[in-house]
Amino acid sequence: MRIDNKSLIPHTILLTLSLGLLACTNDISSKGSSQTAVTPKETSINLSKGQLFSLVMPKRREAGEQARQKYYKEVLPLGESFGLKREALLQIDDTLVGNFNPDGLIFYSWPSKAAENKLISHQDWPSMKQSRPQGWNEIKIYTQELEYDLQLTFKSDKHYTLAVAWLNPANPNDYFQYMNYIKESVNGLGGRFIYKMNNPNFEAHASPLIAPGQLTFVEWDTFDGLAKFQQSSTFKQHSHLIKSGVNRFELYRLK
Repeated sequence: MRIDNKSLIPHTILLTLSLGLLACTNDISSKGSSQTAVTPKETSINLSKGQLFSLVMPKRREAGEQARQKYYKEVLPLGESFGLKREALLQIDDTLVGNFNPDGLIFYSWPSKAAENKLISHQDWPSMKQSRPQGWNEIKIYTQELEYDLQLTFKSDKHYTLAVAWLNPANPNDYFQYMNYIKESVNGLGGRFIYKMNNPNFEAHASPLIAPGQLTFVEWDTFDGLAKFQQSSTFKQHSHLIKSGVNRFELYRLK
């Protein structure tokens, strides 16, 4: 799969909308606790060339419920009227590396950049955007315009990790070399690189606005696949390239 991005524009709206649906999901879960839960066997995302694809990672503010509800009421209908669509929602099971502990990971899409621009240029959007910190400690969003069709599937009997790497400008190729060197070992331990988002547009309101160089999703056959890889000779041989190749690194376990 080869995905690239060019000429990206701001994507603030996706951050906020995803949180609204995250809250809706939590509400539905609590109301339906007395019923038998049905877990889907897989979640699939199918997008076409030219669409915008976004990964949204929110962290709610403890005292921000009222502000979030106001935000949902104002922003959700407006965004959806221009074509915004929630594609999937995954839970963050654990933050393995880093100090950001998001409430979840939400996937969103727009039909095109032009569709998103309709929302960004709306007269009410600036005031809506300015209220985000009242409801959330942070909202991180990573967005890419697809140059190729995308098919991405998450299966209930598999395990997933997400790595976010901010490259070191002095050694920008070291991390990519590391990823190439470890691929065979990862595959041998039941892992697969299923999606890489390169040079995404990045937005946040409480973090430095420096975009990561790559986000990488890995599918594992077993829960301990990552741990086994970290004990492998391949990892020990090439892990120095992570230290020299990135300025910041985050690693999450998804479910």
